Parts: sequence; structure tokens; C-alpha cells
Amino acid sequence: MNIIDRIKDALKRFREAMGETRRSSSRYVRIATDINFGRYLLMVVLATPIIAGTMIAVSRVDAAGDALVALWRSQILIVDAVMIACHLILLGMLALLRKLGKVKAVIVAQYVGVALIVALSGLNTVVGQYISPNISVFIYACVLAGFVFYLRPAVSFIAFYSVFLFMFFALPLTQGDHVLLASARMNVFATVSLGWFVSVVGWINLLAKNRRTAIIAAQTLELQELSRRDRLSGLLNRGAMEDALRDAYVAQKEGAKPIPIFILDLDEFKLVNDSYGHPAGDGLIRKIARVLTENVPNTALISRWGGDEFLVACPGCELAGIKGLAEKIRDIIATTAFSIDENLIRTSVSIGVSIIDETFDRGYRDADKALYLAKRSGKNRVMTIEDLK
Repeated sequence: MNIIDRIKDALKRFREAMGETRRSSSRYVRIATDINFGRYLLMVVLATPIIAGTMIAVSRVDAAGDALVALWRSQILIVDAVMIACHLILLGMLALLRKLGKVKAVIVAQYVGVALIVALSGLNTVVGQYISPNISVFIYACVLAGFVFYLRPAVSFIAFYSVFLFMFFALPLTQGDHVLLASARMNVFATVSLGWFVSVVGWINLLAKNRRTAIIAAQTLELQELSRRDRLSGLLNRGAMEDALRDAYVAQKEGAKPIPIFILDLDEFKLVNDSYGHPAGDGLIRKIARVLTENVPNTALISRWGGDEFLVACPGCELAGIKGLAEKIRDIIATTAFSIDENLIRTSVSIGVSIIDETFDRGYRDADKALYLAKRSGKNRVMTIEDLK
């Protein structure tokens, strides 16, 4: 790849990055605003005594017999005083607006703050032309504003190049040498361009950083969710089900009602594995999980309790209601021929119904006892804790 192709490729990637930046910028403005406020606060706290010290030093400059130095001294003191006052007032306004929750006003005010940094330093530089062509203060301010604060590229473009236009027309008022004036204008243009470029890079980095953070957060949540799920059925695993049941019971607070549950166990599941193979057994587990998912209420909790056992809990239901649901599930499974690997497999289930209260383990044990009573009574049936009495 020759140099021309490399330049074209770099420009293409830059345009793509800018396009993506425009599309996604609005999502990150509030994040940037919070960061900018903290940095603006720190800047005002640090810069105020520095500017005040500069004012003291300038006030002691001997301007006797030099009207130009005297003019520079008086005007630079005014500019610095205005700079301190503006930033302190704006900082107070930002703090108040944040407290009142005026988000849009805070966003606009932060833009004003950054523009003030660049504009007042530009005014300082314009006044400084009385005695020196140096624009170092303006360079520092532009680089600082571009590097420290996160601004949308369009906003920073307006802020930086508006100041350039101001300085383009203001510099001749204090710089009488045409050569130095032309040099100052070119340097100012280069400086605002550098400041804007630094600002754009900073904004792109902010977006990239937050995208990475969002991706990592999403992946973490996905992994957490996967750790709660049974890989074969996709249902909650036993540990996650126990946690969910405790949370559901505690969420009721005072006057908590017992939560009805049932444990479902496949009849003759070993025979399915022996006759059709373990892949078919796995397929049957998935089919049963689907039957449960499609036929229980949306508020129900479903888990693969272990092996060929499933546990279903229905917060807010009564014992009679969940018994009816268990009978419905049992009937659907008993009358369905499940198509698995070109085989039609029929099976049945035994179900034990119980309730969960503050003594969780007892509820599980009672459901197990009812389940085994159903097994001993001939399978393919539903038994409840009332049948244990």
C-alpha cells in the first residue's frame, strides 16, 4: 500500500469514526456532563489563586513613562478579574442547576464554561499584544479545554472557531505590526485547530471507553444469568430457584403468604435413556421444560430441580390453584407423543404439591414426600401435602 492509499484509508476510517460519533453522541452527553462538572470545579479551585497571583505580579509592574505598558497593565487586570468572576459565578450556577435537576441547563452551562476558558484566554492574548506577540496563554487554554473537557465535536467546533473569528478581528486592535499580526493569526488558527482536534479525539475515546464498559457489563450480566440457568433445559438451576423463592417470599413483607410449589418427576425416565439413548433423554428434558414454560402463569418460577425433576412455584396462587395447574401439566404430558430424533416418545409424570413458608426446607421435603406417594400409588398422578395426613 503506497502513501496515497494509506492517506485515503486513514481519511475513510476518520469519516467512519466521525459518523459513528454523530449517531451515538447524544447517549453520552449526560455522562460527559457529570465528568466535566467535576473537572471544571477542580480547574476553578486551582486556577483562581494562580490568576490572582498573576494579577498581583502584574499590578507591581512599573509602567512609569510607558503609556503602552500602563494600558496593558490596566486592561490585563480587568480581563483577569472578569475571568475569575465569570468562572466563580458559572460554577455556582452549575452547582445550583445540578441540585435543581435542570439537566439541559447544566449541559448548556458547561458549554458556556468551556467557551469562557478559551474566549477569555483569547482576550488576554489580544491585550498582551500591546507589549508582546506571544500567544502562549491562548495555546495553553485551548489545549487544556480540548484535553480536559468532553464536548461533542460539533459543539467544540463552534466554541473554538468562534473564538478564532473573534481574535482574527480583535488582534489588529492591539497588534500594529502587519508581519506579527499575520503570524499571530496563523498561530491562533493552528491553536484552535489543535484544541478542536484534541477535543474530538477525547470525545471519541470517551465513547469507545463507555462502549467497552457497556459491553463488559452486558457480558457480565449474561454470564451471571448463565450461571443461574440449567444448560440443558434453559430453566433456573436449583441454587437460583432457591434464591428466587426466598426473594419472592421476603418481597411480600408483612403478612407474607405461603408460596405453593410442586415437584414434577418423569416416570420411567431411565427406560427412555435405555431404549432411545441419552440424547433422546436430553431431548425429552427439553420438551418437558417447554411444556412447563408454555403452560404456567407468567409470574411462575420454573427450575430443573435435578436429573429428571422439575420444580414450579406460583407466588400469589392458592394450594388448590396450583394443584389444578399440576393436573393440567400432568394431563398434557400423558396425552402427548413427543417427537425426538424421529422417535415418538410417550411418558408420564408424578407430581408432589406443597407450600413454602419461612421454613423453606420443610416445604421441599413435603413436596418430595407427596411426590413419592404419587410414585407409590401408581405414578402418573398428583398428590398434595393434604394426602400425606
